[in-house]
Amino acid sequence: MRGAGPSGLELAGEIKAGFPEKQVTIADAAGDVLAGPYDQALRDELRRQLAAMGVALELGVKLGALPQAPPASAAAISITVEGGGTLEADIWFRCFGVSPQTGYLRGALADAVDERGYLRVDEQLRAADGVFAIGDIAAGDRDMAGIAGAQARVVAANLRAAITGQGEREVYQPFPPLIAVPLGPEGGAGQLPGHEGVAGLR
Repeated sequence: MRGAGPSGLELAGEIKAGFPEKQVTIADAAGDVLAGPYDQALRDELRRQLAAMGVALELGVKLGALPQAPPASAAAISITVEGGGTLEADIWFRCFGVSPQTGYLRGALADAVDERGYLRVDEQLRAADGVFAIGDIAAGDRDMAGIAGAQARVVAANLRAAITGQGEREVYQPFPPLIAVPLGPEGGAGQLPGHEGVAGLR
């Protein structure tokens, strides 16, 4: 399976929970699991649980190319790794590759796109004069549904203030790190606001 983010870790845990005899390997170009603003203790705990389940981690590994077989299809797979070596599998899952679709933007908005493809916004979630951006396109926070909802409320208030000339403009406050990563029905860990250390899922 390719991708050591939340979806890849969760899928690996589910596979091992249902089919403990199966060999599961997570490969990722990143040097650790779970990129993002999370405590290293959470990554360490997730890696510990994955190791106890028998999940192999191939981190810091760049693939020469993706398998020709479609994801989630049984097929003999041999993937060349940059720098030498191969990864062998009989099925693979694509758990990576989400990126914002901002290529259609033009002019000042295109200039406001950052190196990752996100649209830069100010504290009011404004990308340009009269243009606001929220959710997966905006660089204002992480890509999560609850965050997009909170951003929508701020933008709605700011649009109302701009149209009516009444009320104060609101400022968006990014959410603190918050995540729960299940690893099968019996494991997993997370990070919760106001909770010291790693939060267990049991």
